[in-house]
Amino acid sequence: MLWYIRETQLAHNSCRRLVTDGVTQLANFARELRTSGSGIIVEEDLAAIFERGRISPVIESEFKKNVNI
Repeated sequence: MLWYIRETQLAHNSCRRLVTDGVTQLANFARELRTSGSGIIVEEDLAAIFERGRISPVIESEFKKNVNI
């Protein structure tokens, strides 16, 4: 019985560490995005666009207008 309790505690601690590490990594990612002036939605949209390997002319012109190129 003591073995079972010990194993359960170890599993619980491992799960807690995984969740804590995951939340920490997610928070750090969000902080980096915020300081870069980007956001998670923007990053997701850009990932979808660049995965296809081409940029829509509308998005290109909007981008150039927004960054004053």
